[in-house]
Parts: sequence; C-alpha cells; structure tokens
Amino acid sequence: MKPTVIRTLLVVVLLAVQVATVVIVMLGMRQQTHQQFSQNAQATLERLAENVAAGADRYLEPAERAVNTAHSLVAGGLIDPRQDEVLERYFVAQLRANEAIVGISLGRSDGSLLHVGRVDGQLRTKQVQVRDGRREVRMADPTITQAVRKWMIIDDDIDARTRPWYEGARRSAGPSWTGAYVFFTSKRPGITVSRAVQAPDGGDAGVLGIDIDIQAMSAFISRVPMAQHGTAAIIDERGYAVAYSDAGHLQRQLDSGSLPVIGQVAHKPLGVLLDRAGLAGGQPAPPGEGLRGGAGAYQTFMVDDVEYHGLAREFSMSGGRMNWVLAVEAPAADFSGDLATVFQQKLRTLVAAILIPAIIAILAVFGLTEPVYRLHEDATTDALTGCLNREEFRRRFDGMLRNRRESEYAGRLVLVALDLDGFKDINDRYGHDAGDEVLRAFAARLRLRIRQTDLLGRTGGDEFVLAMRLDRSVDVMATINRIRRSVVSRAFTTQAGRQLVGVTAGIACVEAGETPESAMARADQALITGKARTKNRCYLAASTQDRWPRTAFGRQASGPASDDRADTGPAKGPPARAAVPGERGTLPI
Repeated sequence: MKPTVIRTLLVVVLLAVQVATVVIVMLGMRQQTHQQFSQNAQATLERLAENVAAGADRYLEPAERAVNTAHSLVAGGLIDPRQDEVLERYFVAQLRANEAIVGISLGRSDGSLLHVGRVDGQLRTKQVQVRDGRREVRMADPTITQAVRKWMIIDDDIDARTRPWYEGARRSAGPSWTGAYVFFTSKRPGITVSRAVQAPDGGDAGVLGIDIDIQAMSAFISRVPMAQHGTAAIIDERGYAVAYSDAGHLQRQLDSGSLPVIGQVAHKPLGVLLDRAGLAGGQPAPPGEGLRGGAGAYQTFMVDDVEYHGLAREFSMSGGRMNWVLAVEAPAADFSGDLATVFQQKLRTLVAAILIPAIIAILAVFGLTEPVYRLHEDATTDALTGCLNREEFRRRFDGMLRNRRESEYAGRLVLVALDLDGFKDINDRYGHDAGDEVLRAFAARLRLRIRQTDLLGRTGGDEFVLAMRLDRSVDVMATINRIRRSVVSRAFTTQAGRQLVGVTAGIACVEAGETPESAMARADQALITGKARTKNRCYLAASTQDRWPRTAFGRQASGPASDDRADTGPAKGPPARAAVPGERGTLPI
C-alpha cells in the first residue's frame, strides 16, 4: 500500500474518530441542553404561576379585607347599618381607595338595598326602599350632599336576595366568594366577595357584598412578567374565564353579553394545554382530585410544528374558600435564549478542544509516516528522474492489465520503450553530471506531455518506458511520434552547454491475454530493431504473430511524413542538418 494511501487512511480514520466524538458529545450536549431548556421553562412557569397566584390573592385581598372591616365596624356599633347616608359615605371612601373594587352593596332581608358603584367611570348610588310593602328604586350621584341631591326614580326589579353573593353569604359563616357572573347594574362580568353582617345587638343587619371587575383582573395578569409570546388565564371552578392575559380578546367575548368559558377565549396552544390537563370541557376537577397529570401539571407539547411549554396549576385564595386554576403557556423558543448562548459557548469550546488535538495528530501522522514515505519513494522511484523504477513500473503495469481485463476497456493499452540517441556522447565528452541533467530534463518534459493516469518509468541508463490507455479511434503512431518530437525538439540546457539528443521509441499495443513480459519484450525488440535501422524514430512492434517490427512516423504506416524518413536498410546514421549555435550535436527530429 502506498504511503500516500496510508497517510490518507490514517488521517481519515483520525478525523472520523474526531467527528464521531464531536457528534456523540454534541448529541449528549443537545440532550442535556434540551433538558436544561425544559427545566428552565418549568422553573420559569412555576415562578410565573406563583407570582400570578400571589398577585391574584393580593389583588382580591383588599376586597375581602374591606368586607371584614365593614363587618367589624357594623358589629362594633361604629356604623349603623340602618342609616344609608352613613353607609354611603363609607362605600364611597372604599371605592376611591381601591380601584379594583367596582361596587359595594348592602342587601337586607326585607328586600331593601344600598349599592354604590362605578358606571361609565362615574360613581352612582342605587337605593331600594321597601315601605308598607311598596318598593321604590332610585339612583343619584353620591358625591352630591343629601340636601341638594336629586334622586331619579327608575324602573328596576332588582332583588339582592336572589343574587349569588347574597345567597352564598347566608350559607357561610365567614367571607364567601362567588364564581364569575354578570353584574346586574353595570352588565359587566365580575366576582363578588360577601359576608353576612350583624348589628351590635346581634340582630341581622343584612349582607355586605364587594364587586371586582374581571377586566381589571385581566389587566393585572397581563402586567405580570411572563415569556414574550406566552398567554395566561385564570379559570374559576365552573370553567369560566375569570381573567385572560389578552384582555382585548376576552373583552370581545364579553361584549356579546355572556360570560365565556375558557374554551371560547383560549388561543390554540392554551387550548391544547387545557385539554392535556383535563380542562377541555372547561370545568376543573373536583377539589382534591387535582388536574390530569397531578396538581401543577407541567406539559411539553407541539402545536403546528412549534414546541410549547405549559403549566396548569390549581391555587387557592381566601384561606381555601376559593379554588381557581392558573393556565399559562409559551413557545419553547422564549425560554431558550440564555441557554442557547451557553450551548454555543460550549460548542465553540468543544470544537476548539477537538480541532487543536486533531491538527496536532495530523501533523504527527505526517511526521511519523515520513520515514515510511521516504522508504517507499526510494523503493519505487528513480532518485535521479523521479520516474518509477523498473519493479514498480512492472507492478503498476500489471495492475493496468488486470483492470483492463476486468472492465473490458474498449480502448488500447500501449507500451512504449524509449531510448535516448546521442546520450553516450554527452556522458563521454562532458561527464555524468551533464548526462544526469539531460536525463532529469527529459523526464520532466515527458511528464508534462502525458496524463496523470499514464505510467512513466526508467528502466536503466538512458532507457525509459511509458504505458498509456488510448481510444481505438486514436492514431497510436501519430500520438507517440507527436510526444517524441515535442520532447526532443529543443536542446537541453546543462552547465556544459545546450545539448541536443534524439529518442527512439518502440511501441507495442498490448494484445488480448498478453502478459506484461510479452508486451515489454515486443516493445524492446521494436526499439532495438529500430535503432539498428534509423534512430530518432517511432517503430511499431510486430504482433505476436509477426516476426519483424514495422516503422511509421505520422499517420502513414510507411513512407515519408513531414521531415521524417523510414529506412529499412542497414543503419546509415542520421541525416545531417544545419547546426544550432551553442548546441552539441545535431539529430533529425
């Protein structure tokens, strides 16, 4: 095996091992990075869920605190629940102190009611009075004093005793929260915290209710920091959308006059998350059962070939009296920014860690194989001319013969024996150094005029051999003669001056089933016979059936062509031509 092939194989194996190492490590890093992505996404969503749950609790806490404070004030005798003027001033103060509160009501068991709420940004008082079995509903601006206030009698069949907040407070010993519903006065969806109120003497003073607008809840969760393209929703026990981070989308549903279930407002990724969490029907699981996949169900899922991370988590407020669900999702890309940077840094470090040793190893391969390469060169190459030596040429020529038989090559395999004419005179007159220069220059010129697939060897002294594959349509004699003439048409420059030599060629077209020895012998015989006749010519070897070689120069099998002449008689020496100044000897071309 050639040292070049050995080097190539060693480098390829080394690089393959390095590449395999990189691929294995990268796959491991990819898996590890993907796990880090998921862990990062889950941790982010968990923090987001905690922040939203805590924020929602804080958002609702003032309303519950206000209802508890009012209960204490009434029970302590500081506020008379029978005096609507006193209650009204207290209600106005609470509304102005907390924008989340949109209305405060006190409903009594006889059907009377005092309600102060925001209507189109303005405070309005609604009062239901019951006297002698007659009901009167009137409305006024609470910011105007009673003395100059003008009440407007309205047609309204409101009865607080039938409202969810009133009924819930009657059934509870403490504060009670409703699910989402549509407020009677403002016709806007919301939730209410209520509590039954007792007078100082222990008698029933009615039920106090504080309203919170759902839209305000949506605005609240939309301000909570979350993933760039994520959505979040709060869902009550019945599956209604209490709040949604896309407040405008929710409001378009609310404008229809109905309270939407989460399935009506959820975007597609959030809908897939709710389905996987068991909330596709809108209604959360009964208390204690948890969501599908467990409480705080973290999910990774695909929507339209995009990966998403999501979390559906139950949370309680008001001491467990109200249990809602927070659902939040975001594309995986929103969580991978920092980790992607880390991965790129790791990848650059890994490539550097592998590339540098690979370069060192490749240099080491070339260094360690250099003696083998030199030994192979010495064993297969002629040191003077760089041509193949006799044994290496024969081995490769034998390979060409085998390949020709195996591939059924349609062309011809041509073997050419070459011998320099006039070379001995140069050695005798100017020494071997001048002869060596001529041999090197001759081999260099010849290599420039043949193909890389052709074989060129030096068999000894001034004798060379050439093996070529030629198509059957190519004129072999003309081709070899053209190469011969181009090589020796100019003198060779040496330290002893310019030397002109000729070259005689014996050409054997390898026949079917012929051995390398037979083809070589025929080419040598053609060369020997030709030099005995006329030098500096091309001679075609006889076939295995013939006895004598034939001569040709150009495209004719015999006869003159150009300035070449065939001579079948005894050797008469080359014809003379005008000498070129500075050249030693003259030979016909």
